[in-house]
Amino acid sequence: MLPFPLQWLRDLFSALLSSDPPIPHPTEIPPLTNEGYETLFLQLTEGVACGWQRSQLLEHLGIRQHDPWFVAWLQRYGKNLFRQSPQSFNRNFAEQMVRLGNLGCGELGDVAASLGRRLLAMDDRSAQTQLAPTPVAQTLESEDPLELFDYGVNLYKSGELEGALSLWRNALEHQPHFSEAHNACGVAHYGLRQWSEALGCFDQVTVTQPDFSLGYFNRGHVYLELAQLEAAIADFTVVISQDPDLHYYGYLGRGLAHLHQGQSAEALADFNQAITLQPQLSEGYQGRGLVHRALGDPQGAIADFTTALDADPNSHEAYHNRALAWQALGRHRTAIEDFTQALLLYPNFYQAYYNRGNSYLELGDWHQAIANYKEGLALKPSDVLARNGRGVALTALGQYEAALKDFQAALELEPDFWPAWANQGWTMYAAPNLGPAAALQNWETAINELQQTQRERALALGTLAHYSGLAFAQVAQRETQQARPLMERAIAAFQRSLEWLQDQPGLETTYLQVITDLIVSYQRTGSILNTKNNLNIALLILNQLQLNSQTLAQKRHLLHQFRGIYQLKVEQLTQALDPKQRIQALELAEERKNL
Repeated sequence: MLPFPLQWLRDLFSALLSSDPPIPHPTEIPPLTNEGYETLFLQLTEGVACGWQRSQLLEHLGIRQHDPWFVAWLQRYGKNLFRQSPQSFNRNFAEQMVRLGNLGCGELGDVAASLGRRLLAMDDRSAQTQLAPTPVAQTLESEDPLELFDYGVNLYKSGELEGALSLWRNALEHQPHFSEAHNACGVAHYGLRQWSEALGCFDQVTVTQPDFSLGYFNRGHVYLELAQLEAAIADFTVVISQDPDLHYYGYLGRGLAHLHQGQSAEALADFNQAITLQPQLSEGYQGRGLVHRALGDPQGAIADFTTALDADPNSHEAYHNRALAWQALGRHRTAIEDFTQALLLYPNFYQAYYNRGNSYLELGDWHQAIANYKEGLALKPSDVLARNGRGVALTALGQYEAALKDFQAALELEPDFWPAWANQGWTMYAAPNLGPAAALQNWETAINELQQTQRERALALGTLAHYSGLAFAQVAQRETQQARPLMERAIAAFQRSLEWLQDQPGLETTYLQVITDLIVSYQRTGSILNTKNNLNIALLILNQLQLNSQTLAQKRHLLHQFRGIYQLKVEQLTQALDPKQRIQALELAEERKNL
């Protein structure tokens, strides 16, 4: 067995065994961005270098001298400084950090001084040992496979995956059936995201030593990355059947595979089993929380992610996932707090910037949304989701040209990224120099371009046609003399959308959104029979979705989301001549009110 499997397994499930101090909970002091904290800290060290005294330092700090987020950020900033190469080391900066602490500015100064002293000590040790030969260099000529393997483990732990891989391959040249070395090579390839090479290594492990369970487990994770879910489930099942020491991780892996397959019941059973085996660990609760979220039960998800955080307060994924659940409940300010915690734990978490931007977008705080999308893009410039989100926020601010540049940049990166086509149309619709005609042409072009796409084809085409219908309907409200032909074009677009969305698993709620707009359009044109027929179809689908709801929370969410359909039915029954139908209207209204 590798000396490091447990750590690597926990890394795979994002339960990082970190020595970081606990992050404080949010206070009334609003946190800055990571960029903001870095700018402020550099201003402080420059001030110290220029001879600032304590009073000047505290005046510049202001309320930030009491900011626990600043201290937490500095601790993580220090970790990055420790990772820098000796050539990048700035001794003057470390000395300024020590002087900053000596001036006395509370916990922030204590942390700065401690980091500065450690950096100076590291620099002193580096100067004393820089001419000494490294242990790895001495082993390059070794023919002992165990010695080569052990040095490879040390390199792997220090993050030098290529070097570790070279040593393990060397070990295999001397001992071809060395299962631990084959497995280790697979782990290194996994870390380098070289999936086919990793599979080859783990295949070799299972052939040369069929009872080496870790090989099956690791191969299962490669299959997860490749979305070969049946193969992943098979490998994790082998792990569960033959190695009690890996049962917990086997259930976690299989639960993830079932979750990605959409098999919520099986995933829930596996995560429950993992929790039974190790109730003190966080990963099982995180997995079960993901299942609850997939089932439309954000409150159940929040409960599980909270338990996961009790077990591992430094899990940035748990904070991030709980924030997504808060988003689903419309609790965006609470979500922002959790996204912020996740970013303090893992400053390079670009997805958290994107999702925090989405919460600000929902709150109508366009500038904060843009700032978050910008930070996410600084970490991952190819993130089309962040470019799309920023385009939406820029549109809300009336910055149409900048918004269109973001949508175009997203489409250059991924031509079949249909949300950019969709939102670009609304930006054109609002832009004074473009307008509805340009928007409609954009959506029609997108429909033609995406006819052959395999990426969410039904949702993409259905949404683009839906937006065309909405645009025609909105123009009809303004141009009253052309209202009838415009509404007929809106109806045709909605019908076209429904043709793409019909009988598509998972798109039932999208179908209901479109058919609701179709019903309203028929009402506006006075088409009573079409209104009635489509309303009955919508009610049948909605009632079936409620019957299929696995939780009361899901059912209530559906009723709230599509309350307009019931309102339309109540209005229809109220206007009927038959007294029985009027009574039905009252009964339906009362029933929905009670729910």
